[in-house]
Parts: sequence; C-alpha cells; structure tokens
Amino acid sequence: TNNTTTGTSLGASATSATYTPLTTVLETRYYYCIITQTGLGCGVTSSPVSVEIVAAPAVNTQPTPTQTVCLNGAPAPLSITLINGTGTPTYQWYFNTVNLFTGTAIAGATSLSYVPPTSATGTLYYYCIATYNSGGCTTATSNIAQVIVNPIQTITTQPLASQDICRGGAIAPLTVAYTDGVGTATYQWYSNTTNANTGGTSISGANASSYTPPVFNTTGDYYYYAMVSLSGSGCGSVASATALVRVVADPTVTITPSSQTICQGTTPTNLVVTPSGGVGSYSYQWYSNTTNNTTTGTSLGASATSATYTPLTTVLGTRYYYCIITQSGLGCGVTSAAVSVEVVAAPAVNTQPTPTQTVCLNGAPTSLSITLINGTGTPTYQWYSNTVNALTGTAIAGATSLSYVPPTSATGTLYYYCIATYPNGGCGSATSNIAQVIVNPIQTITTQPLASQDICRGGAIAPLTVAYTDGVGTATYQWYSNTTNANTGGTSISGANASSYTPPVFNTTGDYYYYAMVSLSGSGCGSVASATALVRVVADPTVTITPSSQTICQGTTPTNLVVTPSGGVGSYSYQWYSNTTNNTTTGTSLGASATSAT
Repeated sequence: TNNTTTGTSLGASATSATYTPLTTVLETRYYYCIITQTGLGCGVTSSPVSVEIVAAPAVNTQPTPTQTVCLNGAPAPLSITLINGTGTPTYQWYFNTVNLFTGTAIAGATSLSYVPPTSATGTLYYYCIATYNSGGCTTATSNIAQVIVNPIQTITTQPLASQDICRGGAIAPLTVAYTDGVGTATYQWYSNTTNANTGGTSISGANASSYTPPVFNTTGDYYYYAMVSLSGSGCGSVASATALVRVVADPTVTITPSSQTICQGTTPTNLVVTPSGGVGSYSYQWYSNTTNNTTTGTSLGASATSATYTPLTTVLGTRYYYCIITQSGLGCGVTSAAVSVEVVAAPAVNTQPTPTQTVCLNGAPTSLSITLINGTGTPTYQWYSNTVNALTGTAIAGATSLSYVPPTSATGTLYYYCIATYPNGGCGSATSNIAQVIVNPIQTITTQPLASQDICRGGAIAPLTVAYTDGVGTATYQWYSNTTNANTGGTSISGANASSYTPPVFNTTGDYYYYAMVSLSGSGCGSVASATALVRVVADPTVTITPSSQTICQGTTPTNLVVTPSGGVGSYSYQWYSNTTNNTTTGTSLGASATSAT
C-alpha cells in the first residue's frame, strides 16, 4: 500500500515474469517483483509500480429530464458532468423519437452540453454517451431527457361571438380556453369600440379565463376580447376572437281590453298582450291580483302561457290581470299594465211593475215601471202586451223605455211585461213580472132610489137606496135634495154619505126631490148621479065616527060604530081599539075581527 519494496508476497500464484493485478477493490496499490537466479548470490528487486483502481466512469449531473417549450422557444441546454473513469473521454449526443437508448447520433453534438432544436413541434428524447479510450473504462451514458416542443397556444373556446341583450341586463360570463403552449397562463380582457381584437382598452381586474361585464344600462354595440399569455419559452400571447354584445331597448307591450265588466258565468272578451321590440322570442306568464298592481299577483300557471288569456267568470268581484313577458334575449322582458275584469251578477229586475191595477175607461193608470240591478252596460227595453197571462206577448211599438203607460181607451184586461236586453258583457236579458191592467166601464147605477113616494105630513119614508156596478175603487156617496125633478143643481145634504138615506119626518106638505152622486176613487171613474126620487107630502086624512055615543041595555043590539075617513094617501086599513078611559093611547086592540070601517 506504500510506494516501497517492503510489501507482502503474493504467494505461489505470483511466480512468473507476468502478474495480473487485481481490480476488485478501489485503491492505489504498488507492486514489485523480486527476481532470483540459479547463480549463487544473484538476484534483483524491481522498482515498485502503482496500479490505481478507480470506479467505472458515470454521469454525475444528468440533463434536465423533461422540459416543454413552445415552437421556436429557447429550451435549457442539455448538460452532463462525469465522475470516475480515467483519461479524457469523447462525447456524443443522440436523439430518438421513442424513450429508448437506440437513438441517432447528432452531428456536431460532441460536448458536455447540447441545445436541442425547437423549430418543429413534437417530442424527442436525448442522451449523451461519454467514451473513454484508456484504463478499460469504456463508456458512461446519461439518462434520457425528454424535450417537448408544443405548438404556440391556440384559443379553443372563444367567447360567444354575439349576444343580444336588453338594457339593464347582464350577460353570461365571456369565457376562453386554450390548448397547446406551455407554462402558466395569464389572462387580460379588453373592451373595444370596433370589431377588432387589437387596439382595445384593458379592463382592470379582468384577469381570469372568464369575464362578466357589468350591467348594460345604455343601448349600443360593445366588443370584448381576451389575451391569453403563457410563461413557456416562445409561447407569447394570443388574442381571442371578439365578442359582440348588442344592447337594445327593453320590449314594450300593449294589453287589451283595458277593462271589462261581464256577467257571471258568461264568456268574456279574451285578454291579449302584444309585445314589440326587445330581443328574441317571447314567453308569457299571466298573473291575477285582487288589487291594481303588477307586483303581488299570483301566477296562473302552465295554462296561462300564451299571448291570449280567457279570464274566469265564475266568481263575482273585480280581479286584475297582467302578463309578464320574457324573451330569449338576455335581460329582456316587460310587464304589461294591469287590467280589470269585473264579474257582476246576471241582470235582474229589482223593482217590478205594479202587479195588478184596475181603472175606469179612459182613466189614468199608474205607469208600469221597472228598475234593474246587476248586469253591465246600457240595456235596451221593450214592453209587450198579451191577452193572456203569459210571456208570449206582442212588442208594443215605441214602448222602449224603463216605463210604459198602458192605454185605457177600451174596456177589458190586458197583460204587460218588459224585457231588458244587454248588448255586452254576455249578460243577455232580464224579464219583468207580468202586470195585469183591467179597464172597467165607468160605474152604472143599478139600484135607483124609489122614484116616487106619497106621504102624509108628519110621516117618515123608507130609506132611499142606490147600488152600482162596474167602475173601480172605493165608493163615496153624497145625497142631494132639490126643488125640481133634476139630478143636478141640488143641495148636498150634510152627513148623507152612505148608499142609503132616510129623510127626516116631513111636517110640511109639498114635493121633495132627492138624488145621490156615486163617486169611485179609481182613475177615470168620476161621479155618477142616480135618478131623482120624489116624496110628495100631503095633509093627514080626516075621519068622522058615528054615533058619537050611545047608551044601551045589557045584552041588546047596539048601533054599529062607523068611521068615515077622507084625504090622506092611498087605501084605508082599519083596526079598532077599546079603552076604559076616554083616550086614544092606552086602548086594547080588538084584533083581526075588528078591521073594517064598521
């Protein structure tokens, strides 16, 4: 182990002129040979020689195992350093299309480092072999280094080329994506006033792969694009296509009709919205509300999604309807005004004509009148007449108002009714009850007072009586006295207001005339005078009786008593009385056998 000749014998295997030193242990060892001869005292010891056993050569620093650059980028040089071995090696770099040590020597690539070319895209594999020409060290081969040359990045997802949006709307994010290239991507979005992806204005903070512009409040055309930059060598920056955002005014809408009043259960006028402007196709959703606003309504669901809606008419009351219209264009939509639909009850006659009335010929009947409730609009009216109590009458010409005065120029009974017809709201018609109008003849005296009565002074006649037929209403009576045989011009008798009248006792002879006026309260009936009744008052009759007295014996035949009347009125009837005293007031009737003048 030292450079001396005092080493250790290598034994029986080392006794020739040649010796092969061991190379199994890394070290420097010195060898020498002691030579002896057969001649006595002859011999010599060689000088020591060194044999240095070094490790096999190896690559100490490997080339970068993998690197990726863009086309024509500048990759890091592939470099190696070596250890061990002996002597000065030679170098050769190789490339391959596969990851194997079967590559092709690269002309001129004979140094410790090599810069691979990037003028074509693809993946190549490189390695270096160092060859030693002494010491039996042969070669050392580096690891394989992969060099990927990518195309410069390409935008694969462009922002949406064109979007139409309504004022006040916000678009979906503008987005870009890329392929190829290498390295860390950075993004910058730009706005522009023209359809170009150069010369724009960078948008502060818009540094991601997507960008959402703020709400667009002004109409016009807005252009955007993105620059995608990669940190990889040679990649640089690539601009996206431009994205146009066209901002238009919101759509407008009209709704018809603005209001309607319809009868319950009838067919209404359809509500129709007509939108215009905005962007894209229209979608509709109708809402209803109990108040006149377009914010708190209730959606009418899937059955109310067209431009036309038929409102319900089953429930009485006023309901408001409006339609929210959306469009396929971003942020586009409009809400119609609210319109009212009032559902009212079917029309009905509230005040019926007088059911029955009776008047006298040419009297003035109460006007037949109706009032109406419910329904909608201004109805037309038509009165009908019939000879029977049925709604099958004949229209009366000119009778087209709420009231009608029936004629009374002929006696008889007619039936009247009115039909009110509503021209809109589906309300149809309302028919009044039937009114009966009876036209009676003017009243006629059917029972006249006794035409003539003779009475003696101091007597009282039987009542004078009248009765009537026809006419209508409450009868009032007034008796009159007159000095002539006439039923006009008499003097009304106070208190004589009944259908019969008994004059007081007549104490004065003479002719007295009476008549009655019969008045009826019914229209047109007026007053009718009875015939006159004559009461002729004459002096009382006189009478002589003979003999004036007689005295006769008991049981003998007396002289007959004979009365001889004269004057007075009418035929005489007799009744004899007897008395125990000389008076004509307290006597006793002599009965049926004493009824002649004798």
